[in-house]
Amino acid sequence: MITTLAAIAILATDDDWNFKLSLGFDASGDAQTVTNFRVDLEGDQKTDEHAFEALLRIQYGESEGNRTRNDVEGRFRGQWKCGEDRWGLFSDTRLRIDEFQSFETRLTESLGGTYQIYQDKGEKKWNLEAVFGAGFRLDSGLTDPNADEFVPEGNIGFRSSITPSERQTLKGSLFFYPDLDGLDDSRTFTNVDWNYMLDPDQGLSLRINADQEFDTARVVKNAWNVKVMLQVEL
Repeated sequence: MITTLAAIAILATDDDWNFKLSLGFDASGDAQTVTNFRVDLEGDQKTDEHAFEALLRIQYGESEGNRTRNDVEGRFRGQWKCGEDRWGLFSDTRLRIDEFQSFETRLTESLGGTYQIYQDKGEKKWNLEAVFGAGFRLDSGLTDPNADEFVPEGNIGFRSSITPSERQTLKGSLFFYPDLDGLDDSRTFTNVDWNYMLDPDQGLSLRINADQEFDTARVVKNAWNVKVMLQVEL
């Protein structure tokens, strides 16, 4: 995680990067949860040749004085176009430290290609692309002594974005990670993000974000691990 923080700090010195901070409360999970919040620091850089995305996320929750969530996550994604063609290349790295999973840390890496299925450069700017590749999952601090620590994975998915109006942006992604070491287990990761600009001059936005992650090999408490977040974005 120190490496992730250092990388974000270095990126912050680049004028071509756009950074935003999101603060909010979590509307998911146990109904008795009293304190449940999330902080997101995100950055992106887009040019005609490439697109970079970085994320640092901190989540914490308590229910009746007992800690129910405590995790930190860092992500970095790079994508490069192959000339004027619809094809591209990508690299996706994710590091997660979570107290309430069967692992202490999880590092995942995926490499592969992308294909632009549809792109509307008009008013709504609808974009749809397919993702395919392979990588690995490395789990450390496992509570199950018989579990695999290093697992090769495939990566198949879709990413989409649309701008319904001048102030609204809707993004979504769906990824499937089959276990290539026997094909017995798999992971899915789904994300939906809606952003509404409240004050363009101040850069103030209302954001609703929903994550869903299902892991057949590492289920501990909540099998579907759904997280819904209402945030104010600065």
